[in-house]
This record gives sequence, structure tokens and C-alpha cells, in this order.
Amino acid sequence: MPNPEPLQIFLHIPKAAGSTLQAIIYNNFRPEEIYWIDPNRIDESLAEFADLSEEAQGRIRLLGGHMGFGVHQLAKRPCKYFTMLREPVARIISMYHYIRTDPQHFLYHEVNAMALQDFVKTGVSAQFANGQTRLLDQSLCGKSIGSLERADYKECTSASLARAKANLRDHFTVIGISENFNASLLLLKQTFGWNRISYSKINVNRKRPAIFNINIETLTAIAEANKFDTELYLYGKELLREKITGEGTKFFFKMMLFKMMQICR
Repeated sequence: MPNPEPLQIFLHIPKAAGSTLQAIIYNNFRPEEIYWIDPNRIDESLAEFADLSEEAQGRIRLLGGHMGFGVHQLAKRPCKYFTMLREPVARIISMYHYIRTDPQHFLYHEVNAMALQDFVKTGVSAQFANGQTRLLDQSLCGKSIGSLERADYKECTSASLARAKANLRDHFTVIGISENFNASLLLLKQTFGWNRISYSKINVNRKRPAIFNINIETLTAIAEANKFDTELYLYGKELLREKITGEGTKFFFKMMLFKMMQICR
């Protein structure tokens, strides 16, 4: 029989608390219920998911990975998206230092020789200029952002932002904000019936410099290269605020209790 439960789709934006959230997902699903898109062969992995029979897809409860919006078109039943956004300047700085510490990353050798400001300006990858907007833009239709050519570096436009906003509003059941992780996580628990949501932060680079130690020229360059991401992030924050407000006073007490529980772990 077809699975009547909607497929949960985790659109994993790189360096937006996704590794921590991924660990929480493992605590709430059996391994065979999860289909992770292979980060080293995203487009091929998506094609393999699309080729699964209705019965095989029906055994999957959660699909996740670094794919763009539109993957629901490959599913053989209704879907519910969720994602986590992050303040763009902090995200780019985090990504830069992460790549420089991971020799297995496909950009390691190129980025390791770059200063942070050059990393943003050279257009080494489209995902470092409005990458969150690009992933949520319907025109990407599920493809990997890594498949974009350098020629596409400046082709994120106000129309891309408008589509990304519309997709967040119309297709995402939960829009989390990494800087408001606890509230985002509680909404995921309530929406999808997750049970085990206590966590420890994962993949945090504590050696990277604090943002106030980075010169203003570099911060300005990052902000200019990610202006659409900033608008999208602020829009996502507003959608989250509206969702929390709609949950009523009881939800605020739940947030306070959860925060205390995390502190006492």
C-alpha cells in the first residue's frame, strides 16, 4: 500500500546548523527510513531517488541533502519541506574556514591559498554569493548548487529572490533560523512528531576568528555579494516569528523549559 504519510524533505543549506540537525534526525528515524543525497554526486543521487519504485519510496520517511528546491517533483507522494537559514555574513565566514580545515573538500587547495575577501570576490563557486537564495529558487529545480558554472556566479537576481521567498512561504512547513535553533527545533518536534530533540552542537569550528576581528572591507564585500541572502534571511526570520506567535503563550514556556534542559545536560 502507498505510504499515506507525507515525505519530509530536509533542504540542507551548507553551514546553517545542518550537521547538528542531521544528528537529531538520526535520533528520530530508523536508518532505512532516511534517504540522504550523496554530497559528492548530488545530481546522480537525485536521479537514483527518482527511479525508485513507489513501494521503495514509500519506505522512506525523510529525504535530505544539499539539493536545491524542487526535489518534491521527484517524489511519488505529497511532501513537506523544512530548512534552516543562517545570517549570510556569518555563514560565509564559517564556510571559508571550514573548507580550509578539510583537505577532502573539493575546493580545499584553491581556497586554502585565498584570503577571505578574495574568496568572496573571485567567484570560485556560486554558492558563496547568495547561495541560500539560489538553493531556494525554483529555477534550480532540485539540482545541486555545485553543478552551477562560474559563468552563473552573478546571475542571482531580484527575480531569484522573489521565487525563493515564494517557495519558503508556500512550500515549507517549518522555516528554521540557526540563530534561533531551539525554537526552530521545537517547531519541528510539534509539526512532525519528533521525540528526541536534545542535542550537542556538531561541526563547530571554534578556532575561526570572531566576526568583530575581521576588517570592515572584508565584511562589506561579503555583505554585498550576499545581499539577496540577507533579504531572504530577514524574510525567513519574520516567517518564523509569525509561526511562533501563532503557537501562543504555551510555546514560549516550552522554549524556556527546553533551554533549561539543554543547559543542564
